[in-house]
Parts: sequence; structure tokens; C-alpha cells
Amino acid sequence: MFDSFKGKFYLPIAPRVVHNLPGRVRIHFPALERLSSRWHRYSAPVAELVKIKQGIQNTNIQPTTGSVLITYDADMLGQKDVFSWLESIAAIVKNNVRNYTSLSEHNFESLLNRVKIQLMALEK
Repeated sequence: MFDSFKGKFYLPIAPRVVHNLPGRVRIHFPALERLSSRWHRYSAPVAELVKIKQGIQNTNIQPTTGSVLITYDADMLGQKDVFSWLESIAAIVKNNVRNYTSLSEHNFESLLNRVKIQLMALEK
């Protein structure tokens, strides 16, 4: 399902759907498990980016397990809509990362703000 992530976004292992029901999907992102614990504090702000999409109700990111649980209004969105939104987020992040010579905790908040503005523009 997420094989495009592996090639487009240079992930060593593609994310995979662990569990899926209408209105709820759990995805395993192996790259999250490899993050240093100092980056875990950004789980909540990243989850807020996912929730910008109208119809996504909640996002819970567990970096230690690599698990991302997304609940959404199944009357508004389908599984493909959610996956497409995640790919949009990843593409915007990738395009914005190019603006930094290195990605540190200091400039990561700036990156999140840029991504948030672009995602909100997509949702208008």
C-alpha cells in the first residue's frame, strides 16, 4: 500500500497497514522507531498536521512502537483519501526539507509551521 513512500521519500522500509476498519486505520512506520527519543516531543504537533484534513478526527502517534492510529469520519473519507493525505503531507515535508542545510530541533518547528500553512491551503 505504501510502497510509493519507500521510493519517493527514501525510507528504508515502507510503512504498512496493520489494522483497518471503516473510520479507523493503524499504520506501522518503522522509521519512527529509529528516531532519537528527543524527537518524540514532536509527535503531538505532527499529529495535528494530519488532523488538518477535514474528516480526520484523531491521530495518535507512538514513536517508540512506530504506530500511528488515525480515526476518521467514514462518511466523509475513505481509506484511500486518508492514505492520499498522508502522501501529500510527506511530499510537502520532503519539498520543504530542501530549504534547510541540516534538520535540527531548532529549525524543525519552522519546518512544521511551513508545512502547516501549505496543508491548510490544500484544504481550502
